[in-house]
Amino acid sequence: MPIKRFNFLAAVLSLGLPPASAAPEEGSGTAAETPPDTITWDDGIAALIRRHCIECHRPGQSAPFALLRHSDVAARGGFLVEAVESGHMPPWLPERGGHAFIGQRGLSAEEIDRLRAWVQAGAPAGRNGGEPIPEPETDSRWQLGEPDIILRMEEAFEIPAANRDIYRAFVLSFDADSFPADLVRTARIPGSDVVGVSAVEVRPGNRRTVHHALVFVDSTGTARRLAAADTEPGYERFGDPGFEPSGFLGAYTPGSTPGRWPPGIADTLDLHGDIVLHMHYSPTGKTETDRTEIGIHLSREPVRRVTAPVRLGSFDLEIPPGAERHRVSDRFRLPADVFVLALTPHMHYLGRKVRVRARTPGGTEETLLEIRRWNFNWQDRYRLEEPVYLPAGTVVSAEWVFDNSADNPSNPSDPPRHVTFGPDSTDEMAEVHLDCIPLEPDDYGVLTEAMENAVRDAVRRLTPEQRKRYGFQ
Repeated sequence: MPIKRFNFLAAVLSLGLPPASAAPEEGSGTAAETPPDTITWDDGIAALIRRHCIECHRPGQSAPFALLRHSDVAARGGFLVEAVESGHMPPWLPERGGHAFIGQRGLSAEEIDRLRAWVQAGAPAGRNGGEPIPEPETDSRWQLGEPDIILRMEEAFEIPAANRDIYRAFVLSFDADSFPADLVRTARIPGSDVVGVSAVEVRPGNRRTVHHALVFVDSTGTARRLAAADTEPGYERFGDPGFEPSGFLGAYTPGSTPGRWPPGIADTLDLHGDIVLHMHYSPTGKTETDRTEIGIHLSREPVRRVTAPVRLGSFDLEIPPGAERHRVSDRFRLPADVFVLALTPHMHYLGRKVRVRARTPGGTEETLLEIRRWNFNWQDRYRLEEPVYLPAGTVVSAEWVFDNSADNPSNPSDPPRHVTFGPDSTDEMAEVHLDCIPLEPDDYGVLTEAMENAVRDAVRRLTPEQRKRYGFQ
């Protein structure tokens, strides 16, 4: 029996969390209306490709080839069928059939059948001779509309042609006094220098080379010091941003859709802190430059709830060489009633699977998120279409599976070596961050204290050698 959603409807509506509107059925449109025995490029397949592929597969974007013309798709027909049947494309890591996420990507079973039938029929062009898909106009519009605040990397960063991925963090400095004063007054959390952020949109300066980006808030000044010590713009950093974030504002992957929190709900931005843009660049074979920017949307009404992090994870990572299915787990008992709004899992290259489950005091158990084919390059923040209510006493658990064998093509060590917790590409991490809001405002302190105690207990369980190695001493 699934965990009930919106069984406290009055409470949900009072928090500004209306039930999600019905999502359009996958596969709706021209392609779904054409019988499989008559489907052609002009009468269905072009619309299917436009709907699912050309966000990335067009000139100037991140994909290695374009799919705008009939000949482009016909020449790769068998490959494309295999890619969508396996779930490799379009990139979407969570398993289907459970909770729905905003911006969920993928072809329906019916669409896959139609694409396969079209390829098997010889990829017929159709009545218009296979007209190309019009390339979307490139303009300056933001997907969520004009932001309240736009921040840009201070200078362009050069990505060399060499075949090496680059992970780099950039401090996006800002002057809070330049923010629209009326919006800041509305968005400010009473009695603080913190404002509520309803959405953040990342707009890559060079979509050919930007693979993904994560947006953090640093209230410690650490990122600024790391950048000052580096001779190039920003500072090199794999895994984590190099500091304990005071906030997480969002993520970008090619084809992803930025989202807003419901009215009255917000992430938080310290007006005296820094925003840090953690970038992953993939080389293209020639020298490229990038100057990515982000758009910030402040809360347009008084903030009634801010997102509170619940972290599941393990520091005790000792993955022996050759281990194909090394399992690590963690659990946390919620001390208060909460709504889960989003989940953000994190591992490195040895990661293979992650599953997050919740078991209520009444014994009801449900999977909140499951990824069976982890891919570091496509990590994201997964926002639930419908927030999930979890009563106090619910145990939220996570299990991560790692493959440290020579058969893992993503293994950064050849031959495999002993791997432990850490931020480098040859280290590993096992984390899931849940964005939650307590049902009762007074429970923020209760939730924060319980999380802090759980982290202290996790560190206490480490050996003295581990604590020293991981920097906890």
